[in-house]
Amino acid sequence: MKNAKKIAVILLSAVLLAAAGVPALAAGTPSAWAADWVDGAIELGLVPQSLQSDYTQAATRAEFCALAVAVYERAKGEITGRVYFLDTDDVNVQKAVYAGIAAGSVISRFNPDDPLTREQAAVMLSQLADALDSPLPREAATFTDIESAAVWAVEPIGHVQAAGIMSGVGGGLFAPQDSYTREQSIVTMAKTAAYLASETGGGEAPGDWRVQYIRTDGYTDGAVYPQVTVISSTDENAAILFGDAAEHYTDEFFAGKYLVLVLLEEGSGSIRHRVDAVGLDGEITVTRLIPEVGTDDMAQWHIILELDIGFQPEGFSVKLAEEAV
Repeated sequence: MKNAKKIAVILLSAVLLAAAGVPALAAGTPSAWAADWVDGAIELGLVPQSLQSDYTQAATRAEFCALAVAVYERAKGEITGRVYFLDTDDVNVQKAVYAGIAAGSVISRFNPDDPLTREQAAVMLSQLADALDSPLPREAATFTDIESAAVWAVEPIGHVQAAGIMSGVGGGLFAPQDSYTREQSIVTMAKTAAYLASETGGGEAPGDWRVQYIRTDGYTDGAVYPQVTVISSTDENAAILFGDAAEHYTDEFFAGKYLVLVLLEEGSGSIRHRVDAVGLDGEITVTRLIPEVGTDDMAQWHIILELDIGFQPEGFSVKLAEEAV
């Protein structure tokens, strides 16, 4: 996994550089939610020149193979074997099928120019992880339309959902037979590379995310501290909970980012906090900075994270660590 870990470090660094203003190498502009991931993947060399435009058009089966092969070969070296088809000479198709990432449609045919469907993308992403000896979590999908997926796609859809690599289209739906765009393909392939960087499925959220720390006084009767609550601005009826703390955020900000609030109640107002990481699985690592001598006055800390709109895991959780200061 050393090569995979190195890939993720490079990928995430490229993503952060892109977010900080490094000119995009792509001809054309991806959607705002995808831009950081796309620019980072291009910096890494994961996106062929032919896919660096027309980002919102449907990807083909062959194009997705090219992305998958790029991720595989960065981790394990060149795929030397080939599987040949009557309807394509595309070397990336031949490599992907040989490596077990993809499969033909019928005997001796691959249908390389057919639009890629969401369920096909899920299957190939899961099989890519298997081929790299880092299988995705074997959990069942929770989408309400999972029964409409092809039998061979049901389990892989659960895998990519559990890993936070692919999410639904809204309303609890996955839309298995819908087409999958080039930018969606690039983003999920980049997320897969980052996920595979750690045996535990680690890797950080993309983009130039930052944090605000706001302290208020309060009291929860009978509480055992610390108390933690996590709220996303994408949650229904969350606006009132952000209130004045978010009033300086404009519509332009919310076009590309959203907010996540960690409400942390402490038994001592002397305790401070530091956000160290936001995992691809939505786990927020918060270190409690505990002084040698503190006060016993209760305090509430509103930790506000700004995250890219394209990064929306199934949910958020908090992992607490401690550091003496």
